[in-house]
Amino acid sequence: MRVYGVLKVWKQMNREGISVARCTVARLMKLQDLRGAMRGPRGSTTRAARISE
Repeated sequence: MRVYGVLKVWKQMNREGISVARCTVARLMKLQDLRGAMRGPRGSTTRAARISE
């Protein structure tokens, strides 16, 4: 999907011989307003009604 988050960027930089901490990559991406795609199940928006007796 060509979507890079912090983990993929960090791994790629280390593969290319650029020694950098993962937290540094995260900080720099945040400064540039870059975010990876969110994966996984979506949150539920429906709430069950409370039944009062």
